[in-house]
Amino acid sequence: MKYTISTAHPSLLALLVAWIPAAQAQDPSVNRPEGESLFHHLSQTASDVRVVSVPNSPAWAITWSEQGANGAPEPYFSLSLDGDTFTDPKANDARVLLRFAEFDPLEALPAVPTTLHRPSGSSLHIVQFRTQGIEPYRETLRSMGVRLHLFLANHSHVVGMNAKQAEQVRSLPFVRWVGPFHVAYKFERGLLSADHPVWDESPTARFNMLTMERGMEGQEPVSQFIATIGGTVNQTTPETFLMSATLTRDQLLEVARLDHVQWIDVWGEPEHDMDIARQMHGSDYVQSVGGYLGQGVQVEVLDGGCDKNHPDLKKYKEHGPNSPGSHGTSTSGIVCGSGGMELRGGIVTIDRSGNWAARGVMPLARLVVADYANVSNRYKHTQDLQAKPYRCVLQTNSWGDPRTKNYTSVSQQMDLILFDFSRISILQSQSNAGDQMSRPQAWAKNIIAVGGVYHQDSLTKNDDSWSGGGSIGPAADGRIKPDLASYYDNILTTTIGGGYTSSFGGTSGATPIIAGHLGLFYQMWSDGIFGNPAPKTTVFANRPQNTTAKAVLINTATQWTFSGSNHDLTRMHQGWGHADLQTMYDQKDRMLVIDETDVLTETQATTYKVTVDGTTPLKVTMIYRDWPGTTGSSQHRINDMDLMVTDPSGRVYWGNRGLNNNMWSNAGGKANTKDTVENVFVQTPTNIGTWKVTVIASELNQDTHVETAALDADYALVISGIKP
Repeated sequence: MKYTISTAHPSLLALLVAWIPAAQAQDPSVNRPEGESLFHHLSQTASDVRVVSVPNSPAWAITWSEQGANGAPEPYFSLSLDGDTFTDPKANDARVLLRFAEFDPLEALPAVPTTLHRPSGSSLHIVQFRTQGIEPYRETLRSMGVRLHLFLANHSHVVGMNAKQAEQVRSLPFVRWVGPFHVAYKFERGLLSADHPVWDESPTARFNMLTMERGMEGQEPVSQFIATIGGTVNQTTPETFLMSATLTRDQLLEVARLDHVQWIDVWGEPEHDMDIARQMHGSDYVQSVGGYLGQGVQVEVLDGGCDKNHPDLKKYKEHGPNSPGSHGTSTSGIVCGSGGMELRGGIVTIDRSGNWAARGVMPLARLVVADYANVSNRYKHTQDLQAKPYRCVLQTNSWGDPRTKNYTSVSQQMDLILFDFSRISILQSQSNAGDQMSRPQAWAKNIIAVGGVYHQDSLTKNDDSWSGGGSIGPAADGRIKPDLASYYDNILTTTIGGGYTSSFGGTSGATPIIAGHLGLFYQMWSDGIFGNPAPKTTVFANRPQNTTAKAVLINTATQWTFSGSNHDLTRMHQGWGHADLQTMYDQKDRMLVIDETDVLTETQATTYKVTVDGTTPLKVTMIYRDWPGTTGSSQHRINDMDLMVTDPSGRVYWGNRGLNNNMWSNAGGKANTKDTVENVFVQTPTNIGTWKVTVIASELNQDTHVETAALDADYALVISGIKP
């Protein structure tokens, strides 16, 4: 292969690719008869052009810089995995994105206290590639005996290797930099300071730790070391990376110096989050048109215990020890309080034992109750939840670990749970701080996080407001959160002692409202009303991927009207709106749903052609399940999949473009590189005809389609507002 540069015009530069026979690859004068093919056309001069090869692989990369609008050079790259087809050029951001610091390692390294340097004998390094990582790069490292531990944005991995291997890796043509993974990168700044609040009341504190290796392979050596230095191991989880221990400041530093440890943060005690909802969210509508009341749906309310003797909560199973609690009784009633409704011999009956006005969203669903105080292993608890006798399709949580603005070890574990158990949905209250301080579970990428909006006890949305109530986004890395929102105030529901309350609220109330409507979606999906296959006899057996459930719920949600980032109901306050089952049901015949059935390898794309008649808004939602994020990084997505929608005139809409500040998408711009949820909303499609919806696997750093051995990924896609 020969790369050439054309400078036929002083201000015009083209990077060209000419194909030559392999035997003549060393002869720069030989061209194939077909000639040269243009793959990038620049209007400014370019510099620092570099051809990057991969040993024993057909893959190539080209890097270069273009003169930007301000006259400064802007770096780009393009990739070819097969030695033939090149990707579109992408901006080349060479910063290493650590929570400790963001830096270009070839320009300046962050100052790290000597005590927090990588210890002598440690094998942990950061390896940064010249472009985004591709599998041929990683395979080359593995073939050299290098162990890849963590993806680290941008273009980097935390790896284990000895000094000799490190020198060999530095010499690889695709490697830009090799440096130490310091102890300082393993926890938040100041945690070891005597002034940190964690040390205020005791010389010891309990910490969560993530190990480099999953399960006891990583946790056992850490546990043994903690025992030898006099610390206390509080918990290990054989299924995940997470463990916890109680340590002094000196012991904490010793543990952080272990190569087995990737991250440490503070442990905390779990905490609570404190008839119109059925109308606004559409559950009354789907009951009237389809008889959907939650029949066959099993849902767990994981909360602070439930009054199992309440007359509206008769149909329940206990998942572990349960103590009566007011908060859990109220959240359970919102999801599936019966209101006196029962199903007898296939006939719905209503008696006077319950409160009809306080009935839940799914009065005929089966409730599973669990007390979070009695859950010691969240991973195992979720695994059991999908087995007999529970068979739950979703779980709702109006509690969580202590609030934070960061993606923590708890967030990481939740992403792992939802990655491994891909057919259960978990919902999480964002919390009630009125700012970005939120439950760490809500910052997980794969969860459904729920915010809150005051509805003033009225059906109209004209008087609704956020008003500094519920916790909000964005996430620390800029991702849109919450995912959805619902009522924050004046919710009539069950309470302990067999009674009722009309003042329940907070995101504690909003979350089970969304959960109940998601449960009705599962029932409708099991009926096959979206054109989906539903060959089994139960809701559980027919359940879709959790990405698909989330995508349908978001795609058909109704937004509160807003404009601008300073609006009271702006995107980071309301998420993508509130669940709307009337829209979901009415759009069922104008909808295309891809339930993770299509698979992409790195840099591949799939395009769907749909007919748009302009009679309703066009809404496109793409969600991909992502591997747990790297807690020590300031960017928490691992893979990057992009959504692109093209109208018949060629106008392009990228996922989430313009939607942070507006209800409807803006054309143009660039691909989103932050979110695992991407939307394109076109209010009035004026260009009727064939639209193209493209999903692109722009960057794959971790295999997420585990059914195959290849590095690949799948996704959920929902397109509504199309012609049947």
